[in-house]
Order: sequence, then C-alpha cells, then structure tokens
Amino acid sequence: AVNAILKSFTQDGANRNLYYFSAVSGTAVLLSKIIYNFLLLSFLSLLNFWVFGLISGNPIQNTSLFVTAILLGSLGFSIGLTLVAAIAAQLKQNATMMAILGFPVVIPILLSLMHMSAYAVQSGSAKEEVMGDVLALAGIDAILFAISLILFPFLWKD
Repeated sequence: AVNAILKSFTQDGANRNLYYFSAVSGTAVLLSKIIYNFLLLSFLSLLNFWVFGLISGNPIQNTSLFVTAILLGSLGFSIGLTLVAAIAAQLKQNATMMAILGFPVVIPILLSLMHMSAYAVQSGSAKEEVMGDVLALAGIDAILFAISLILFPFLWKD
C-alpha cells in the first residue's frame, strides 16, 4: 500500500505538476489521487481475500463485516497515505520520509482493522462492540479526509 501510493506523487514529473497546477485546483488533484488509490487498494485487498479464501479456506464467519473492514481500511490508507506521499514528494528522500511519516497515520487504522477482523472471525460477536469499531474507523477516515483537504492546498502552492 505504501509503495503503490508513494508512486502516485513520485512518478509525476515537474512538468506534469506544472500542468496540473495550471489546469485544475489542488483539491481536484487530491481527490482524484485518493479515489484512484482507494480503488487500487480495495481491488487488491478484495482479490487477496478471495485468493486466500480459495487456497486456505475461509475462516470468516461474518463476511459483510470483513468486507466493510476492507473497504474502510482501504479508504483510510488511501486518504492518510496520499497526504503523507504528497508531503514526502516535496522532500529529497521521499521513500524514507513516507515510512516515517506514514507510521503514526497507519497505526490507529490497523488497530481498528484488527478488532474488526477478530469480530468477523467470531460467529457470535456483540453488535455494539463491532459498531463501535466501525464508527471509530469511519471517524478516523473522516478526520484524515478533513485534514487532507485543509493541508493539501498549502503543499500544492509550494
């Protein structure tokens, strides 16, 4: 996920960034990269889930919860890591900075995903506990999205 999202900003050359700067707003560029990264991560995650289910059997009892976790996790990773990739692209050693800056962003998402995955494996999990994790992950995604919309224009101008 980190490498795929990092390439969304590092592969753009200076000429392409100048073209984007003159053609569209920074918010449009950010939203397009978030949507692309979300679709890429969701596709890869769902493909992995399907392939691993075929190979080793499917231990998931609550498939809808697990797919919800995959989609919310992919959204959180794409939003948070897209902003971190934009920050890291401004620096010389962007792969190193991406790992350093992305770690604190990824940890809360991973913790929520681990709880949701554990509930998806158990057959009789309490609905209140699951909904708390779903709402927490959705809240993290919303906060990351708001922060990205606020901070990206400052990066875009630079």
